[in-house]
Amino acid sequence: MSIGIIGGSGPEAGLDLFQKVLTLHRTRLGADGYQSDRSAPNIILMQVSELGGPRTREDCHVGSDSYERSKAALLTTIRQLLPLVEVFCVACNTLHIFEPHIVELLQSLGHNPHHTFVSMVTATTTVCQDYLHQHTFGTRNKLAIFGGPGTMDLDLDGTSPYRRLVQE
Repeated sequence: MSIGIIGGSGPEAGLDLFQKVLTLHRTRLGADGYQSDRSAPNIILMQVSELGGPRTREDCHVGSDSYERSKAALLTTIRQLLPLVEVFCVACNTLHIFEPHIVELLQSLGHNPHHTFVSMVTATTTVCQDYLHQHTFGTRNKLAIFGGPGTMDLDLDGTSPYRRLVQE
């Protein structure tokens, strides 16, 4: 399997995810399964400087110049990456504001988004919801997610891709 990682909005985020995938892969294979470099997964990291921040709330609003430039750069990168990988992830929480556009692009190209795109937001939301259903903290359940202004704008009309956590 070939894995794609799109970095750029925080160059270290892509590198960090790459390292975590390698570490998890080694752990899952164990000492007997991971015998040499040939046991490593196939990973393509695309570092895309056009996706870089900083990100303000204004940059996350549909129609702003920054929003449209970032969306175009991300969708172009996905088109370039798709023929080379079976699955990919965008290594930035804030850039998941483009998730509906990613899903739409994948569907238009005949890909099943649920099999091709690994959404950090969906994965994190699922883990948080499962955790909250299993644990009670007094009268209120609380978890914290840290990020930039666009990621933390959890108001129902806000820009955060994590809005669904407060909607449910």
